[in-house]
Amino acid sequence: MFNKSFHEDAISDYLAYILNPKVNGIGIEPLKNLIMAANGKWQDAFGEIVDEISITREYAFNNGRRIDLLIQIGDQMIVGIEHKVFSQEHNNQTRDYKQKIEAQFPDHEHTFIFLSPDKRQALAHQAFRAIGYEDLVNLLKQVNFDYLKNIKKTMLYQDFITHLEANFMKDETYTISEKTSLYLEHFRMIQDLRNNFEHDYKRVHDFIMNFLKNNIENNTKMEWIINANPDRGYQQISKTSWKTKGLDIHFEIKLSKEKFASHSPIEFMIDIEGAKKQLFTEHLLQMYPSDITQFVEQNNLNRSERSRTFVAKEYELFQIDHLDDQDVLKGKLEHMIKDFTGFVKVIDDALLRFS
Repeated sequence: MFNKSFHEDAISDYLAYILNPKVNGIGIEPLKNLIMAANGKWQDAFGEIVDEISITREYAFNNGRRIDLLIQIGDQMIVGIEHKVFSQEHNNQTRDYKQKIEAQFPDHEHTFIFLSPDKRQALAHQAFRAIGYEDLVNLLKQVNFDYLKNIKKTMLYQDFITHLEANFMKDETYTISEKTSLYLEHFRMIQDLRNNFEHDYKRVHDFIMNFLKNNIENNTKMEWIINANPDRGYQQISKTSWKTKGLDIHFEIKLSKEKFASHSPIEFMIDIEGAKKQLFTEHLLQMYPSDITQFVEQNNLNRSERSRTFVAKEYELFQIDHLDDQDVLKGKLEHMIKDFTGFVKVIDDALLRFS
């Protein structure tokens, strides 16, 4: 799962997955243990509101800065996690993140975590509790669950722990856990499963991206360009006229191996980035207020508060009972494209009148 051993984004992506009790197959204990390790005020009642727990990667504030993970537990707690593998904090990040979170979520409890391999301290604000990879591995190992109940997710969980230990932690002693013994006993089968998973995911990824591109082109009668990599968590489709000086507009789909493996919902969106994103967004809303409202309401889209996302919606693409049925997947992708293609004309027209 971890082709890029030291890739900060890959570790953060998978941490978001294993902390999410709705998808990890493990439960709420990984999140609970991390919050308690950071001296957060954990409440047993949190275990009863799992459906109200959301984890956002690269959460964007209104000044364009992004904290690596933001976890919201109902209307009670916000956990902000800044993750640094090799780089140091810069430009007073933690101070800025703390101020933004407290201003945006004033009625929540706040827990701030600065995660790094060697347990470095946050430079700008000590409210961020330093957590090292050794701390993280230990608290993950303390989680109790039936590892035979869902072997696939258990192995993904163990794979993450093994990755951190192998690449970032040095220990002159060792112990073999029951879970590791199970892993070793079935190692060849696991390797074969992983290799097949990697191969099949790339095929699914390429199928989805090419299908989206071809259908958008058929619907708009224009040529589009794919910017995709199966080893990252986001993929983009755009066209030359949407990338101008100060603007980068594109369709983006949050497609990743972790979402494929966990059958998680996939978010599709229109992103507006670049130095002129705020000016163009205001220009677009002024020119086409009724059209945009109609598109959003008719297709149940979300007008995101994130500074770079204009509209977004989640889709259930990877239910396990129909992964092998390409016709079902095609139908879902066609529906997704139909929800968004109305924006193409208004964006094109707005760009022509934007200076």
